[in-house]
Amino acid sequence: MRWLSIAHGRRKRRKDFLKLHFIVDCKSLLILSFKVTSPFRADSRQVEELLKFIGSLGRLCADKAYLSRKICDLIAKHGGRPYISIKRNVVRIRAQGSKAWREMLVMWRRSRKLYKKRYHRRSLAETAVSTVKRRFDHTLYSRKRKGQKNELRLKVLTYNLSIVARLPARFG
Repeated sequence: MRWLSIAHGRRKRRKDFLKLHFIVDCKSLLILSFKVTSPFRADSRQVEELLKFIGSLGRLCADKAYLSRKICDLIAKHGGRPYISIKRNVVRIRAQGSKAWREMLVMWRRSRKLYKKRYHRRSLAETAVSTVKRRFDHTLYSRKRKGQKNELRLKVLTYNLSIVARLPARFG
């Protein structure tokens, strides 16, 4: 039961949304890995599954929802360097066994300007999702949840095909 039902004393039908978790290649803007979940799933718990499908990483930029030692270690395990937005309450560098966490925070402490410049590549991922929404509409027309998930997956795949069709031959 939703809080709307409790607060207003009657059942209201509220349309939920779906969440798209994704990893985007910053050079080609291809969506390399994605997962569609219900709206109440935590972002940080999807990282391990998203990284399964990627061979080697370079730099992985993420927002504050992904800030944890475990995620930094997962990224480093896949050959990447984490650049995650640092929360205000992170005052000291306490690695607690996480080398990747420590390296990320040391980089942030030494040169915040350089760190922000590298972290800014994250905006390219938002550009890719914005393009999917603009080209293929942000609404889902299927009524059932399974159909909505499939519709969203098809939108992402169609977006990837349109990017691949425009890539130069050197990217192959």
